[in-house]
Amino acid sequence: MSTFIQRTIGATLLDRRVYEEVEADRSATGQALIVVVLSSAAGGISAAALGAQTVRDVVAGMIA
Repeated sequence: MSTFIQRTIGATLLDRRVYEEVEADRSATGQALIVVVLSSAAGGISAAALGAQTVRDVVAGMIA
């Protein structure tokens, strides 16, 4: 079994074996949730860095 970091790197590199491993591992749902939340936060931070003026703009960046 891979660690969270190894899985994240493998998914970033589009490694098919990692996707199959995560699909077969029912306990990986929490890890997948963490990745989704972190990527959404990164979108919000990017929106703020690019000049988002309101909280609504930052939330729109997180959703996008």
